[in-house]
Amino acid sequence: MASRKNKKNRNQKAEKESSDKTVLTVICIILVIGAFIAGGVGLLVEDHDLKKNCTAYAEGEVVRVEVKGRRKHRKITTYIEVYDSIFPKKEIVLKQGGYKEGQDVKVFYDPNDHSRYYVEGTSADRISGGIGLIVFGGLMIFSGLLIRRACKKIEQDKK
Repeated sequence: MASRKNKKNRNQKAEKESSDKTVLTVICIILVIGAFIAGGVGLLVEDHDLKKNCTAYAEGEVVRVEVKGRRKHRKITTYIEVYDSIFPKKEIVLKQGGYKEGQDVKVFYDPNDHSRYYVEGTSADRISGGIGLIVFGGLMIFSGLLIRRACKKIEQDKK
């Protein structure tokens, strides 16, 4: 009789530990999904804030475009020289392509905080990145719900 009771206690303890691990796993997954969605919202808010506050602009010219590596490992660096007496930076370095040497560009900056600026055409990356993170987070939530539904159905079929 005592061995049955010990076995029952061990089974209950194992089930509780398994349940605790499941809860911890679910919490971690929720935190990761939340980080993706928060990151996406953060990028969209940053883009909106830059566009709202960066009302002054300076003229610039792409002076050099460097391409290193091949295909998947390609890294593009764009150097822009700015011609403006008010804007403090005379050269801007972007870690992206899409520009040609000699191309004229506008550098929009915040007249109250010259360290906040963006180059015309670069905000599309922040918007698509933000939307991508939000969509990815949403897909993770949807996948989780589908998996949960399938697990419940399996449990019901076992009964």
